[in-house]
Amino acid sequence: MDFLKRWRLGDQRQTWLVPAEYVEAATHARRLAPPPKGLRGELEFMHEIGYQPSEVALRLLVGNDHVSVQRARWHADPWLSPWNAQLPPEFKTEQPDIDQYIRECDRELLNRSGYAFAILVDGRLAGELSLFDIARRAVASGAMGYWVAPDVTGLGVMPLALALGIDVALSEFDLHRIEVNIRPENERSIGVMRKLGLRYEGRRERFLYSQGAWRDHDSFAITAEELRGTSLLERTFG
Repeated sequence: MDFLKRWRLGDQRQTWLVPAEYVEAATHARRLAPPPKGLRGELEFMHEIGYQPSEVALRLLVGNDHVSVQRARWHADPWLSPWNAQLPPEFKTEQPDIDQYIRECDRELLNRSGYAFAILVDGRLAGELSLFDIARRAVASGAMGYWVAPDVTGLGVMPLALALGIDVALSEFDLHRIEVNIRPENERSIGVMRKLGLRYEGRRERFLYSQGAWRDHDSFAITAEELRGTSLLERTFG
């Protein structure tokens, strides 16, 4: 694929932008204000936003990009910790260090078995979106997970980023179906599923280990056919 070719040649990373009118549609009920000047930077973490975002984008992560994202995730850990997945103690798998993690992510990217994106708000890092558990051939399916900084919650960023990610996965990565699995008590994320109109497929019992126990998850999904030739962004915000 073109973005993989450009990455191997060392050129600019691939970035997908949400159309500006969709950002406005997602946040039309709020007062819009221009972003403060001098805040754009190379994966600079968004600690405090203080204004209505004007641009939401996904940027494919490669190499040391993951260092910036993991550092940002550490800053947001108090907000994210109730939902973080963990390694179950009965399995003797060690957590990879950052170098091992980067090599694993880049290998998945090259093999087309996993993709990670920075969620950028007005050019600054505000979260991460991952596409994983990809099955090719007759299945052509994958799963998505995400996290976002607390400072941008309630601003329409996550629905925009997830809709864009699903559109990219279905149109650029040769996939037919995307699923998202959410803890039933995670009301904010359940709200994102409802806003985007993802189909509820049922509850998966003891699906993922988190906070010292195997937790149930509600499964939501969408297929390319359900979009009927349009995009999820256009269907939701257009």
